[in-house]
Amino acid sequence: MKYHRLNEEQLKAMHEEFSVFLAAQSIDKKAWDTIKSTQPERVDTFTDTFSDMVWEKVLNTCNYLEWNDQRQLFLFHCKSDSISVYIIKVLKESINLETPSGWQWLVDHFFDPEVTLYTSSKVYDGSRNLFLYDYIKKGAVITAGARYNEIATYFSKSSK
Repeated sequence: MKYHRLNEEQLKAMHEEFSVFLAAQSIDKKAWDTIKSTQPERVDTFTDTFSDMVWEKVLNTCNYLEWNDQRQLFLFHCKSDSISVYIIKVLKESINLETPSGWQWLVDHFFDPEVTLYTSSKVYDGSRNLFLYDYIKKGAVITAGARYNEIATYFSKSSK
């Protein structure tokens, strides 16, 4: 397997897509029930293959990732051949970037001396999707990029 197997809840949520996947393999419900009862190793193989296909689709369409803790925020723009990141660190201990009020404080105090800003970019070392998957396994989440784009506006106005 290239990624990890979808859990039972995720597979249930995608039962229609999984049925289409099996149909593409010329497996109807009757054949699937027979495979499940007589060849459990094939069930694992089909589930693993389907899971990898789902992950590939998710990762192929991923354009932004975010990771944060209480006082730092990593905003990634996942391009086809490279990844760009804005890293924001808040030195003020009372601010928690994991809360809406912490985010609002950052937006309102972006140029505050207690806010440190960094930006960087990197060409992927190998597979883009494996690179993104590794960050997701570490806790990053896929987003629509609203925060990245909002911060990009601030960076373009900043002299930091």
